[in-house]
Amino acid sequence: MEGGQEPQESLRGLNDRLRGFLEHVAQLQRENHALQERLVAFGQRSGQQDHEWTMKERAVVQLREQISRLLIENAELALNTENTRSRVTCLQSRCEVEKTLRLHLEQRVSDLMEKKTDMDMANNLLEKQLHTFREELLLLEEEQERELFLQQQQADGLLAAQAAAEEEDGRGMELRRPRPSPRPAPGLRPAPPTRIRKDTAVPNGDATPQVSQGDEALREARAELTEVRKRWHSLQVEVESLHALERSLQSSLRHTQHHYSQQLQDLSHSVRGLEAELEDVRDCLAAQRQQHGQLLNTKMRLEREIATYRRLLEHEEGR
Repeated sequence: MEGGQEPQESLRGLNDRLRGFLEHVAQLQRENHALQERLVAFGQRSGQQDHEWTMKERAVVQLREQISRLLIENAELALNTENTRSRVTCLQSRCEVEKTLRLHLEQRVSDLMEKKTDMDMANNLLEKQLHTFREELLLLEEEQERELFLQQQQADGLLAAQAAAEEEDGRGMELRRPRPSPRPAPGLRPAPPTRIRKDTAVPNGDATPQVSQGDEALREARAELTEVRKRWHSLQVEVESLHALERSLQSSLRHTQHHYSQQLQDLSHSVRGLEAELEDVRDCLAAQRQQHGQLLNTKMRLEREIATYRRLLEHEEGR
């Protein structure tokens, strides 16, 4: 009995060992199957990661190209901005020059207006003087006419007295006796009959200086009249020249005002256009900076994700 039990126990031990071995084999198979599944999953995940990595690289390349284009556009925009600023600076300096020139022209216009006022006053004064000279000329002409009329009357009276005296002298010589003298001319005393020649010689002597004095006064009056006429003519010429100068200055003033007002309007339009263009450039710069900031943030986020994927790949490859 004991000999029969020992083989059974040995067989039972072998069965137990076989069952344990089979269980171990089954466990190894299960582990192997799990490892195969993990390898397949890892391969699939690696393929997806490679595909995602390729897509990310393409996106990064596109972003880099876009960033390069944006940098070039920003450089061109900065260059255009500098050119615009230089143009604005030139226009501002030109505006300052034009403003200084306008102030100078306004000062010149003010001086011309003052000069015009002075010329108007001088013109009025010359017209008053001309009116005074005309009145004096009329008075001189009237006075000369009166003097000439009086001198003519005196000369006629003297000639009548001389003729009467000669007539009385001839009659006395014919009759050889004294006769009463004819009635003298009005305003003259009768000459005595005994001293006819002596008395008649006196009127002749007095008439000649008076006539010569009248002629001399007449010549002086005519010379003075000629001088006054010359002065009057020169004053007329001067007044006409002043009027012509005034018209020329007024025309030049109007032309200058119109010219510089037109220039100021053109400059104002140019400045407003440049200010609007500068405002547009500033808006474009702000938009470009905002877009550039967004692109930089996107680039940094992609670089962080790419670094994370690389670490994961290296970790998986190390395992």
